[in-house]
Amino acid sequence: MKRMLKVFTWTISILLGMVVVALGLIYFLPGWDLYIVRSDSMSPVFSARDMIVTRPLSGSLRQGDIVTFQLGTQKVTHRVVSASGESIITKGDANATPDPQPIPYSQIAGVYLSKVPQVGYLTAFISTKKGWFLAIVLPAAILVGLLVREIIREALKDDKPSGKGVQPSG
Repeated sequence: MKRMLKVFTWTISILLGMVVVALGLIYFLPGWDLYIVRSDSMSPVFSARDMIVTRPLSGSLRQGDIVTFQLGTQKVTHRVVSASGESIITKGDANATPDPQPIPYSQIAGVYLSKVPQVGYLTAFISTKKGWFLAIVLPAAILVGLLVREIIREALKDDKPSGKGVQPSG
């Protein structure tokens, strides 16, 4: 039973580590990005507080693609309802009408690839004092404490030889 628990713990740790590494790579790759959704305009595809992953635009867009684009000072993610020459018309799935103005291709920041549900709740929590303490400060303090314990344990370790293989002189 103890061995199964250890295997399960290692498996979960490795999977979580892979997810963190993948999201980190996505964040730093040029043209790839992560966004926290701020409204339900694309419900049910994704909802407010979901995190979405976008990839760079490659080639042309077609009806049904989901894109993130710059609109004033904010980024908006909506579905393409029509594409022509140098611009597209978009609409949120939950909205009754298309967006009021065409979006030039130059304003497209990325194409929707995937979502990670409800991550925005975690980021909102971490931005509070209590969340910062529980998610960043407390784990860091525990890690430092464990490292100090190992350093002290090594420093106080008995350095006497075990006597094995030692020949008495004389």
